[in-house]
Amino acid sequence: MADSLNITDTSWSGPALDYMITRAVVDVDTIVKGCANVVDGIRKQITIPRVEVSGLIQHYAVTPTSSGNTTVDGRVLDPKKFEMYQEFNPADFEQHFFAEQFEQDRLIDRTLPPTAENFIMLQYMKRLNEYFENAFWNSRLNFDPAYASPVNPTTVGYPLTNTLVANADYMFDGFIYKALTDPTVQALTPVAYDNTNIRENVLTPMRQTIMNNPISKALSYKYGPLGLRYFMSYADQDTYEEALRKDVYKNIDSTQSGINRYKGHDIVPLAGLNAGTLFLTVGRPDIQSNFWIGVNSTDDVQLEMKKTSNPSDLWYVKGIFKVDVNHGWGDQMALFTNLTA
Repeated sequence: MADSLNITDTSWSGPALDYMITRAVVDVDTIVKGCANVVDGIRKQITIPRVEVSGLIQHYAVTPTSSGNTTVDGRVLDPKKFEMYQEFNPADFEQHFFAEQFEQDRLIDRTLPPTAENFIMLQYMKRLNEYFENAFWNSRLNFDPAYASPVNPTTVGYPLTNTLVANADYMFDGFIYKALTDPTVQALTPVAYDNTNIRENVLTPMRQTIMNNPISKALSYKYGPLGLRYFMSYADQDTYEEALRKDVYKNIDSTQSGINRYKGHDIVPLAGLNAGTLFLTVGRPDIQSNFWIGVNSTDDVQLEMKKTSNPSDLWYVKGIFKVDVNHGWGDQMALFTNLTA
């Protein structure tokens, strides 16, 4: 689709401010809040190497026989390649306030007015951050209408108003799908909850699930950004805050912001999660994290603005991306969700 630049404000009312306001857009919380280890420069794929030993103890014998197992395996980050591409004609701004920013002695090869270029590119980046935050968690390859047997997100638990397909959240499989299809993940049976029982019905059972499993209980009582953390939606964070507000005994200032902590463990609200999906695991920006994001931002220019061709007045903005996500250990994660695979 050529020239996607739509300018509707063409009435002249004198010079415009050297500024453009942009719509507020959710940030890429998962990275900003240090919830995952990001691995860059992946040319094809890499393996997250894992090692486990078991069955080590035996009765004493003068000449013992080997017992137990050492298992070396891994989980794969295989970034999928996709892009954004949009064409526009800078000359469209001849009818706008910023026409005065054009080079007046040039009609050929006009670029965008400086203010427009700066703020349009800023909004591109904000929308990309929004896309990645949603895709890290919700993206599924089988949501793609071009998939062999495409899946409608509403059939696996997403709300009827969901826009995952419209927003192209199908370039790779996100954290939620990877967890739902991993039989080792400690998935809780979802139950109804609200601000009167979110702690009893959701947060406590998730913590007890981690503690009762001999494999994952080593994570218990590990606090702070480097320990166990609850990852939930903004809506569920608000439900939890409302539960705190309704407590009989609370801080004297009942209007202060909610406490992002439960039984000592940090609560991290993420824009990419929908209400009803919560994770309890270790999510941190280093190799001890259970959440991993693989990208390749070194082989290709991620975002560029250039002319489409020498004789054309059209310009384009293009970005090429390679992304995948995965978790390290399913059995060291508790998942509460009303979504299905």
